[in-house]
Amino acid sequence: MNGPALKAWRMFHGLTRQQFAKQLGVTYMTLYRWETLSRQPNTLGRRALRGTINRIEAAAHRTHAAPVADCPRCEEVPYG
Repeated sequence: MNGPALKAWRMFHGLTRQQFAKQLGVTYMTLYRWETLSRQPNTLGRRALRGTINRIEAAAHRTHAAPVADCPRCEEVPYG
């Protein structure tokens, strides 16, 4: 996920940069640099991003009572 997509994802989930950085275990400036493409995350940063994004998406998905159009996980789970 590139910087602008990362920022869009964060905003879609209603997280401030400060909140998301804290969940990732990085500084505000580190996340800012990733989002503005002035730096790329290293291996540990990519792992933190992947794990945190998966955890947030899974938690958001569990709150759905019915399929949600913008949720990629809703396409995977059959609702009956």
